[in-house]
Amino acid sequence: MLLDEVSGTLGFALWRVLTDCTLWLESNQAPDLFWSESPWRAHLPDIAATPEVMHALETLSRVSTGAAFDRKTFADASALIWEWAEKREFRHTALAFAELAARLDPYNSERASTAGRLCRPVREYVRGTRWYRGAARLARLADRDREFAIAHLGWGNLEGELGKLGAAEFHATKAFRAALRVGRHSLAASAYHDLMTVKIHTHRLEEAWQHARDALALYRTDHPRFPALIHDIAYLWSMMGLFSSALVIYVRVLAMMTRRRERITVLANVARAAAAAHDRVYYERAKTEVIHAIESEGDDLVPVSALYHLARGCQTYEEWNLAERLTSLVLERASGRWLARAQALEASLAARDAGDVDVLPAEGSEVDQVREAVLRRLSKHGVEGDDESTPPERYPIT
Repeated sequence: MLLDEVSGTLGFALWRVLTDCTLWLESNQAPDLFWSESPWRAHLPDIAATPEVMHALETLSRVSTGAAFDRKTFADASALIWEWAEKREFRHTALAFAELAARLDPYNSERASTAGRLCRPVREYVRGTRWYRGAARLARLADRDREFAIAHLGWGNLEGELGKLGAAEFHATKAFRAALRVGRHSLAASAYHDLMTVKIHTHRLEEAWQHARDALALYRTDHPRFPALIHDIAYLWSMMGLFSSALVIYVRVLAMMTRRRERITVLANVARAAAAAHDRVYYERAKTEVIHAIESEGDDLVPVSALYHLARGCQTYEEWNLAERLTSLVLERASGRWLARAQALEASLAARDAGDVDVLPAEGSEVDQVREAVLRRLSKHGVEGDDESTPPERYPIT
């Protein structure tokens, strides 16, 4: 998988140091394990074009020299590589080096949580569960509530993706209690954010709205995931039928979504809300970009939630053939709640049921007030957040 994602000399170098470090770990760090240094070093001029990983590769290659080293230094080098790979959406490469970092630093709960988080994009849910369970145990043994909250936040997200919403709610609840014990308001806000998502998917919309208020009160405007929270509040409004109110938010946060998969998700929600609000321009432009992503990047790289929401938008505009094709893709790939939704949508399309209907809030309602307030806060949102308040867990939008 790694060589499929990163080609050429750099891909070989990454594969070789990963293999050497894994062999060294599995052999109990046996001395004199290697006959010579890794041959990738002969290609240093070629790899120098990627300076962000060059130093990390040089550090990790020392394992083949038999020289003594600090394991934490090696773990830090592995972390540099998974961060680089994740930014470029090399998902298998990111997971491989996150797991290597966690194994090199086996008593570090945050590294274990990161490995668990990076299992989710490649659907390695069993591996992810093992990493999160280990992360929570390490944090509890060390009496570190912040790391304990991070582990349970990620674990809850994983359970939510599997459709185990009761378990997701359990972990999010443990997370916000642990976060509040040590005054970590940002982590508590993330837990409320997760609880809001759980309540949306279990159709407890009033409870979801209350958690949204809690999260808004605790999230800092400069938190990197603040736009994701605002998107998910708009999604809650969509589930309440308030598509016109949601559309304004979707359009504003779209420019803030730098990750490809998240941008596609927002675009699909733009298309669905615009269809319900009869805004043909936004609908057609968003639909076109999502369809282009499916055709150029492969439907397996487009989130099933995006496929589903675009299908719902197509249903509203009675584009039956496209709606049915998108629903078939969801049925092929989905599990848990998305599979159940796609099955219901398939039956609805077969019956040629009408699509979404827009509900207008009363003028001056709480929805209007919150919309204007969050738009003001979004205008003040910066690119970087406070490192102290931002956990290594990054929360996916709905």
